Amino acid sequence: WIAKKLSIEKTVVDEAILRLKKLELITEINGQLKDSFFNLETPTDISSRSLRKYNAQLINKALAAIIEKPIDEREITSTIFAIDKNNLTLFKEKIRTFKNDICLTNNNADSVYALNIQFFELTNKENL
Repeated sequence: WIAKKLSIEKTVVDEAILRLKKLELITEINGQLKDSFFNLETPTDISSRSLRKYNAQLINKALAAIIEKPIDEREITSTIFAIDKNNLTLFKEKIRTFKNDICLTNNNADSVYALNIQFFELTNKENL
């Protein structure tokens, strides 16, 4: 049922469940999977091939959601603005705080959603 709900192959789900059990991130109790941690995060400002691949997959799912999901089941928005690069760390901290706050407001979950936040420089430094 997980593969069907997430629109992915059953083998991918089976492999993920095995990996999550091995890492003790989920447990199986009376045939039901339970998460072992409420909010798990990856280290900040550390780049890895696996994290880049994971984020690219979620961005691709967001692209598909623009077309496939009704607007009342999604929120996709963007804004472009200028910043003082001395405040870059502050902006990143605010984004992380927002992400954590929104996860903490989640009670009685009945659906799985992805929250993707991309914050990157658009300025082409070569042409300055």
